[in-house]
Amino acid sequence: MTNKAQFSIVALVLGGLLLLLCLTIPKTHFSTSVIDLLPMDTPEVDILREMADLEQGKQITVRLYSDSGSVDSDVVDAFLSQLQASEAIDDAWIAGEDALLDVGAYVFERRLSWLLPQWLDLNFPEWRDADSAIATGDITAHVVDELDRFLQSPESIYLSDTIGSDPFLLLAHSLESVSLFTSESEGDDVFLWVKQTHSPFSDLGQEPVFQALDEAFKIAQGLQPELRFEYSGISRFANESKVSIKKEIQLLNLFGLLFVFAISAFFVQDLRAIIRIVFVVIAALLTAVVTVVIVFPAVHIIALVIGSILTGIAVDYGFHLILKEKQCLPRRTVIKAVVTGALSSSMGFVVLLWAPLPFLQQVGVFVSSGLFAALLMALLLSSSQQSTRLKYECRISPFRLPWWTGPTACLLLLPGLFQLQWKDSITDLEYPLPELKALETRLREDSSPLTGSRVYLVHAEDIFAARIKLAELVKGAEQDSVNAGGWVPVFTDAQQAQVFFSQRDDLVERLSRELEQRGYRFSVFAPFVDDWSTYVSTPVTVADYKAQVDDFANRLPGPLSNFVHSGTEIAWYMAVLPEGAVVPETPGVLLLDQGDMLSEAFSEYRHHMLYFAGVGLLLLILGVLISYGLVRGAFSLAITMCAVLAAVGVGGYLGGELGLFHLVGGLVAFCISLDYALFAVESHWNQHRLPASITISALTTGAVFGLLALSHIPAVSQFAVTVLLLISMTLLLIAAGWPLLKRRDGLTDRYLKRLPHGEAAVMVERIDSVDEKTIQTRCIASQSAPVVGEALVEAMAQSAAAWLAYVKEAEEGPRSGMLVLVQNCDLNERALPAVMPYQTEVVALSEAQDGLIFFEGKCQTVAGILLCEARFSVYVEGEESAT
Repeated sequence: MTNKAQFSIVALVLGGLLLLLCLTIPKTHFSTSVIDLLPMDTPEVDILREMADLEQGKQITVRLYSDSGSVDSDVVDAFLSQLQASEAIDDAWIAGEDALLDVGAYVFERRLSWLLPQWLDLNFPEWRDADSAIATGDITAHVVDELDRFLQSPESIYLSDTIGSDPFLLLAHSLESVSLFTSESEGDDVFLWVKQTHSPFSDLGQEPVFQALDEAFKIAQGLQPELRFEYSGISRFANESKVSIKKEIQLLNLFGLLFVFAISAFFVQDLRAIIRIVFVVIAALLTAVVTVVIVFPAVHIIALVIGSILTGIAVDYGFHLILKEKQCLPRRTVIKAVVTGALSSSMGFVVLLWAPLPFLQQVGVFVSSGLFAALLMALLLSSSQQSTRLKYECRISPFRLPWWTGPTACLLLLPGLFQLQWKDSITDLEYPLPELKALETRLREDSSPLTGSRVYLVHAEDIFAARIKLAELVKGAEQDSVNAGGWVPVFTDAQQAQVFFSQRDDLVERLSRELEQRGYRFSVFAPFVDDWSTYVSTPVTVADYKAQVDDFANRLPGPLSNFVHSGTEIAWYMAVLPEGAVVPETPGVLLLDQGDMLSEAFSEYRHHMLYFAGVGLLLLILGVLISYGLVRGAFSLAITMCAVLAAVGVGGYLGGELGLFHLVGGLVAFCISLDYALFAVESHWNQHRLPASITISALTTGAVFGLLALSHIPAVSQFAVTVLLLISMTLLLIAAGWPLLKRRDGLTDRYLKRLPHGEAAVMVERIDSVDEKTIQTRCIASQSAPVVGEALVEAMAQSAAAWLAYVKEAEEGPRSGMLVLVQNCDLNERALPAVMPYQTEVVALSEAQDGLIFFEGKCQTVAGILLCEARFSVYVEGEESAT
């Protein structure tokens, strides 16, 4: 294929990918929420996701303070008025009891159906018993007795307007619970609870909200110049994380590309080859982004952070295939190793599609699709690429260690394996924002009534069952708790209480007589009579109860908004108990600790990931063994497995802890390391040094993962460090050459059998090394060349023939003959005759093609004494001439 055709196809492919990218990106939601990293398959995660997405996630705590002292009330009113006028803000209150005025009014309207069951529990605990005989007169007498005592207390002044509607004093009793839900701020600072309109993870729930707060502050500051303010909420965390992570992604990708291209430019002289390698990387990145946004409607940003490793891996295929003429291995061997390595790396990421975490699935799709595209693009652009020279041919040349070093190293590292501990923490996925977190903690401690307490969530499939479990928790706990159960009754209790009072149709008449006997005017209680008539005549239904609870939950302000939640799939009540409270273990009761809950879920996901990783590695091992055979496949896998054990052992000695992302990093590193091991085994099998592209590949991969290791996100850093350590161990084992790459001795029959000489005339005893330009051999004497000078030239000519057999490996069978022309020959006569064997080194001065090929060579003794230098040419007969 011509260069023009190649680049036409490349332009068409890249243009199509860019078009798809422009069409799909606007429809994709990019998330920064930690909750979105986890699936909804456990109650703990479901609860936290509901909290983040619903009312609690929309809450913002604001602190107003002044350098000169207190904050004026008109300034606070102006601030609130401006906020409430904004479309980005749903409502705003002064934190404390004032925020519950709307809730109190709502409860007061339903005081009879909601508060009477608790009133009966306090005053007539036997009311549920069918055999109990509670007289109506006893009830009315108790009501009036309590009313007499209450009116003699100072608190009655504040509730005098409600007595006519509430002779049972239900509101007065409920107000005792209000103080438990709120904490008034100390000092001159004013705290506000603000509820935003949109989700904190959406664009409308971030910048517009911050602008509304800033505008309200400017107006308030105009009234009091010394005014200052600060605020915190999930929307601010989400925005700061998104900005920071986006910046990190840009820097990682930018510096990753710069490092990759700098390393490429440092080693590769040919600008055309560099351009082709750039196209490979661009095609991989575009394919990865397009595929992941098509498959997933919502993509987490951390998936893109980890996915930035694609640059360092994809460029390897360009090095191996586009720089093909500089490889030490035959082309078809290189292609086989690259394809097998690419499939192994892709397999490692494809396995992530079955991972329990959504963002790991996204990483799997991103990287595996990108690697596949990089492989195809590298194969396309390498088909007609001419030879490429490297500025620096930096090849790994393995040294040799004694056989006993391997077992000794394993014995030393094995104890480290047993010192490792597993630790999973959800905080590893968060972008660290210490200043914002400190502000959030301080504002919560100063404004929230939950500070210094333990919060429990009582959850069930619906609000009815959740309320029953709350009653069991409150009954079983030794200390009093703060919960919404004082306002919202158990559904069956509300039903029974309504039936209980509806059967006492003379209660109003008896109450009127009792009140008049005590000196009250019953006409004052006319509002109560109307409400009572409606109450006893209206049964409590499931639909009405649920609708009222839902409405009540939506009215709870600020941090109280999650005390009640009635969802379609899960419902809960929140209960706050003092530290050290004894809570019996009850199904459906959770201690609300987001970090612990998600970390426990993380541990479960790690167990699932271990299973999927094991299955993926098993398939990978079978594929390598089938492709390379039992011996070479086993050698390649053993090198990688030894590297894994060594890396884990070193981590154990360093006191490291393993988590989910160490496991994912180990899986990815195993696949990448296997690429290097395959090249090492192939190079050894063909008696060559490793290709120079392996060195360049290792440098680019190390540069990309080294950048990721600097990430501020702990999980990303753990992932990258694991990969770096394992790859380094693999390269060290390959360089050490033990125990699987032991030097192979004897004749290289693979090439010598194709020489046009009889067996008795062959002088080449062993090929020490060979690459695309140079061959080094060990030669012995030949009876057919009795003259010393002729013997030396013959040895160099046979070495040149062996080199031709190497570079033209596709040809089969021995050559029919070859013509050798000697242009120059310098003999060191003082060193002749020399003791056999000889060592020869022959260098090709022209390309390996049919026709005349020029060489220069030298012979020397084993001790290094130069015997002969010569320049000669070999005529290679083409196929047409041969016929």
